[in-house]
Amino acid sequence: MKSRLWLSAIAAASALVAVLLLFFARPDESPAPGAKATAPELSQDGSDAMDTRGDLVPLDRPASDSAVDRRVAAAAAPDEVAPTPKTIQSGGLIEIVLSGPAAGHPEAVAGDSFVLYGSESPYHGSPRQLPDLDAEGRYYLRGVEAGEVQWIGLDAELFVRALVPVPAIIAGERLTVEVPVVRGVTASGVVLGPDGAPVADARVRLGSWDRPDMTTSIGYEEESLTDEEGRFRVGGVLPGQMTVRVSGNGFDSTSLALGEAADGDHLEGLEIQLAHGGRLLGVVRWPDGAPADKATVKLSNRGQSWKKAPETKTDGEGQFEFSGLGPGDYRVAASARKKRDLAPWQVETIARPGQPLVLELQEGLRITGRVTDDLGQPISDFRVSATPVGIDEGGSSASERVRKGDGDYEITGLGAGNFDLTATSKGHAAGRPVRVNASGPGTTANFTLDRLASAAGIVRNSSGSPLPAATLTIGGRSITTDGEGRFEVEGVPPGALLVTLVDRSLGVLRSEPAILAPGEHRDDIEIVLGAGGTVRVQLHPSLEGGIYQRATLRAENSYAMSSSAFDEEGTATFTGLEAGRYWVALPPVEGREFVLKHRDTNQIPVEVPSDGDVSVVIGDPDAYGITMSGRVTRNGDAQAGLMMYVYAEGTERLFPSVIGRTDDSGRYEVKLREPGPYTFNVGEGQAAQARFPVDVTGEPLQERDFELPDRTLEGRAIREDGSPVVGGMYVLFHRDAPRDSKKAGDLQFAGTKNDGSFVFTGLHPGRYRLHTGNYFTAHETDGLVIVEDIVVPASGEGPEVNVVIPRAATVIARALDAEGRPLADHAITLETEAGSPHHIYASARTDSQGYQRIVGVGPGTWRALVRDRAGQVVGETKIEVAAGAARELEILCSH
Repeated sequence: MKSRLWLSAIAAASALVAVLLLFFARPDESPAPGAKATAPELSQDGSDAMDTRGDLVPLDRPASDSAVDRRVAAAAAPDEVAPTPKTIQSGGLIEIVLSGPAAGHPEAVAGDSFVLYGSESPYHGSPRQLPDLDAEGRYYLRGVEAGEVQWIGLDAELFVRALVPVPAIIAGERLTVEVPVVRGVTASGVVLGPDGAPVADARVRLGSWDRPDMTTSIGYEEESLTDEEGRFRVGGVLPGQMTVRVSGNGFDSTSLALGEAADGDHLEGLEIQLAHGGRLLGVVRWPDGAPADKATVKLSNRGQSWKKAPETKTDGEGQFEFSGLGPGDYRVAASARKKRDLAPWQVETIARPGQPLVLELQEGLRITGRVTDDLGQPISDFRVSATPVGIDEGGSSASERVRKGDGDYEITGLGAGNFDLTATSKGHAAGRPVRVNASGPGTTANFTLDRLASAAGIVRNSSGSPLPAATLTIGGRSITTDGEGRFEVEGVPPGALLVTLVDRSLGVLRSEPAILAPGEHRDDIEIVLGAGGTVRVQLHPSLEGGIYQRATLRAENSYAMSSSAFDEEGTATFTGLEAGRYWVALPPVEGREFVLKHRDTNQIPVEVPSDGDVSVVIGDPDAYGITMSGRVTRNGDAQAGLMMYVYAEGTERLFPSVIGRTDDSGRYEVKLREPGPYTFNVGEGQAAQARFPVDVTGEPLQERDFELPDRTLEGRAIREDGSPVVGGMYVLFHRDAPRDSKKAGDLQFAGTKNDGSFVFTGLHPGRYRLHTGNYFTAHETDGLVIVEDIVVPASGEGPEVNVVIPRAATVIARALDAEGRPLADHAITLETEAGSPHHIYASARTDSQGYQRIVGVGPGTWRALVRDRAGQVVGETKIEVAAGAARELEILCSH
């Protein structure tokens, strides 16, 4: 069961969060290499120290020695490991060695406990079990496909689950991988009903959910079902403040705080008694009073969407029941079809357990409209789809396929709510989604679909010569030029003809995009490329022959990263770069403990000229000439195992300059490249980072202690109808932080609970600004609210911030140049008049017609800004937005 639950948890994880947590959160916040939890035991004498998060790492180990040991499998392999591995057919061989406090008993780990994920992340691909272990506690996996990053996962009963990365293997190569084996905490006992009778098949979850650094269930919770006698045993949870949560069919859920538990503890003899939960009984009827047999009934907490909502079917009398409910309001929706009806009948209401409920089905709502082309002519063959969004996500969707029609359509059988409508037709560009709120008769949405265009022409380099056999993406289609550098592409969206270079060595685009009218064919397109900038990265001699095989390059304020291998002379080359600021670094060393693997990345800023070269030396041990050290305390007590992210001020860097961690005595040590203003952000995870501005001088050794703050800010968010906002991600900015900052410490996070409440902890006294969402993604139906100038006092109770969330507006913005032509591949963002961005991590760009759709907009006055690829503002205007409205605007730009 544990394996199935693990795979479900992994499949549900968000890849976007994983990217952010890699740089901003503690390693145990994500299913990253060795992410195990608890602070490391750092030795003071440089001897081997056990990091309970994962790998056994000697602190004075040379850089080339890591937890993942590469070996060539040829003649040396049979003598190194017993038994002699079988012949490697294709791919490579992975040898797994158990490490950690429980590794002395390999017989306790079943033979099917390990899985291998053959992809670049553990969220994709099918797991593969490993063969039996040998007498020395080793496993082998043979024939591993070359060229892929692998993940080894430990999933043994009553052990803490682990994920360890394996670098891309080379055919015929052998890797030895250490996998940590940690016992964790185990709990056992019995679950009883109100009458003392055992409860079978009750769900028992053991976890340490109150940890501020928890953002994934892996390692932090496990679950089991009770047997026929109500008994359970669940384990393999990371130590900490433990809680057990129990739920059973027909019973109210309950939880029991078990207190602090250490690694290896067994909390036994637990007796948990459940009370009968609330019941929601009802009947579904047709308008004539007849019972609706086999109607589908869904139930969701008020304020939550229909996504993953439980559902049931009515019986022959139209009756249904939900049991084991807690107090509060619930959304209830029913749907059913009459014979020969294509569309379902619907009804939705709010109800509480204990109240008898009668639901009368109503004919589903209709959305009608017309689909025409850019000439105004009706399209005869098309499809229109309606997809519920936001609070209505998971509700009923519908679509209509029209063949040989006159352009009219009608979608029926929809429940009330928010929908995105889209229209598609062969030979036409896809229409922009239309947001509608279906709440009654008369909802209409019309579409105009542009006819596709085609283009032909030639690709030239900066000297004017044709480029044969060059691969490019033109208008969203991949093409390769012929022997004379010519190309032809059909079926491209009208507007700006977007060109992307697949091979960066081709250079950079220098010609302005051609503009195609709907249905137009142009054969005079000329695409001119420039050489672009070049960065040559020289590996410092002290690191040659070690574990660093590649260098990475990232543009300023961008997550997109490319890599290049060092050649025989220790040089990595990046070509075809646009002018601007970049960051060169060495990649993290996979298999190392988190801080060690990021310690030597040596991020160096590089200014790249247009069509010019620049060289930089990386890995110089003398480059970091300033050592900062000190002690981190809270209320005078040493704080062990806290992460420290250090940022150089005056830059727009997304990633910290240096990463460190406090040892058992609360001490830290980080090395900096140069003096200047920095911010030291300290805490247990991304959600609880305290910000400390520090002016670093040029002295080689400097001491600075940090006392962590303990102030809190609480609040609650509800919608205009009084329903709580559940699962919102809210962001709190320190007043002194830049309004568009993305640095840990400048901003903190809190999620809203089932009652809409939220709390920020570990705050300094001072002034703050609250954003109700739109950090990672904009909310579809909740409008953004920004609360300015919140004061957190130095003592006493702080303010309670209660926020009413309005209905979201949608803005369709279009960027045009001075001559009225569309500007493609530009970014349109919204800001308040005070400069706060509507969406902190906005990444959308305009399409070929210059359009960009912005959702989750709150009411008020906004500045709409257009930025080019270099990030320069080339146009702006103001717009007034009302709650729930749909606005369109055009922005004329300076080029």
